Amino acid sequence: MRGEVMPSLIRPGGDLVEATNAQLGIRLGDLEGHAVDITRRRIWLAIWVFTLIFILLGARLANLTVGGDGPMSATRSVLPQTAQERPIIVDRNGVLLATQISAYNLGADARKISNVDETIAALAEMLPGFNREKAIRYLNS
Repeated sequence: MRGEVMPSLIRPGGDLVEATNAQLGIRLGDLEGHAVDITRRRIWLAIWVFTLIFILLGARLANLTVGGDGPMSATRSVLPQTAQERPIIVDRNGVLLATQISAYNLGADARKISNVDETIAALAEMLPGFNREKAIRYLNS
């Protein structure tokens, strides 16, 4: 042992970890505080990342829900037409229980109608039993 050269930071009874930390300028008591600080920073980073993700998802959901007049607004209101016939259902005595009845639905987007009175007059000519008062209330709302 007399002929060995010891590194300048490691002394008899010392520890290599203490010597390395001394080189870095960290005391042994500060290691725990340093680890806690790093953990806190990582937790705050994760909180901010998740918050940002949820804000972006919420904004996109609000945009899709409220949605303005975008390129997809015209396709949202169109329902697919199905041409499936429903069979006539009768009981064992031949009494009709269910059948197919054709019904039509008329819709209008009040924002896209420029002249309400002219539109209602044209619809009243084409459709028998057209309720003008109800149509005026609907289109003016």
